[in-house]
Amino acid sequence: MNAALLHLTSIQTLIFVFMQDSAPSHHAKATQNFLRDNMSDFISSQEWTPHSSDLNPLDYSVWVILQELVYEGRHKPFANLKDLQNVIRDKWHDVDDQTVRKAILQWKRRLAAVAKQNGGPIQHIFCCSVD
Repeated sequence: MNAALLHLTSIQTLIFVFMQDSAPSHHAKATQNFLRDNMSDFISSQEWTPHSSDLNPLDYSVWVILQELVYEGRHKPFANLKDLQNVIRDKWHDVDDQTVRKAILQWKRRLAAVAKQNGGPIQHIFCCSVD
């Protein structure tokens, strides 16, 4: 873990905030301590809303769109995991930059909604729309 993440500490001239949600690998004490010690801007899992999927463009938009592309027109389950993985890789290229940008542009509105809900979920406000 250290070698890969230490590379991130060398590119801190980029403007970003390193955020960890409550996923088990993110929440691990060693991970939290390493990031706190090595990243100038870091939001710990304790400081991040438990409904962080409402604030992650991949979670609230891109994965839903990718799932629709993967299963579009499909009437049978995939024969095996490898077939599913291959289709996911192929369809990932169909998710265009404009779609991702639209999801990102929605982030500030979503953050305000989460704050208004005192950190609670906001699916009922935004559903799955990225418009």
